[in-house]
Amino acid sequence: MFQKFVKWGVIVNIFLFFSALALAQAPDNVPNLKLPITSSQFKKYYKQSDGYTILSDEYSKLTQPLNKQEIDFPIKNGDYRFDLLFDRFTQDIRYYVVGGFVQDNYLYKVIIYNGNPSGRTDTEVANVQINSYDEQGKLIDALLLDSGYDYKYDSNIKFSVNEDLTINIKMSVPYCVEYPDAESHKNAPKWLEYKEDIYQINQGQFKLVSSKKERVYLSQ
Repeated sequence: MFQKFVKWGVIVNIFLFFSALALAQAPDNVPNLKLPITSSQFKKYYKQSDGYTILSDEYSKLTQPLNKQEIDFPIKNGDYRFDLLFDRFTQDIRYYVVGGFVQDNYLYKVIIYNGNPSGRTDTEVANVQINSYDEQGKLIDALLLDSGYDYKYDSNIKFSVNEDLTINIKMSVPYCVEYPDAESHKNAPKWLEYKEDIYQINQGQFKLVSSKKERVYLSQ
């Protein structure tokens, strides 16, 4: 009798486990993404517009609106471009679901959307983000992976979501002292700002474990 009870208990637990995973993935029919996930995989989703990258028309047609819990949800890593701030969704944003993966009963979903990272201009750029959800589909955490390639200033951003559940975000942004006359501007100091952040995924949370910044002056 006891063995029969244990057997049924195991069966019930297995059923609940897979039901939880199905429940987490079912709302958006999230395509499976295999780790590692790298920034190079996302080029096909972009098009260039006025020197910036935005979500291409093909995928813009497949976007979906934010749900209630996603609106005004705090987004980590919003200041990674050194001079930009983008730490909240706004109600009018629509996003395209690239895919996701399940780890320890949490769903991790990668999305792309057009948004304004700084709020200072009308320019919208393509943003890549990873969200985490619990078994009930509740949004747990959100991390900005990329916020628009800038062809005008040759910004360079690379990220990867790795098999060991770390996330690496590397970026370099060029700067130059602005002068009104051409000769002074030609000889103005130029430098690159480098930044590298490493996050650890743990129980639905994206925890910053390492952050490095460096300024490198370029030869004239």
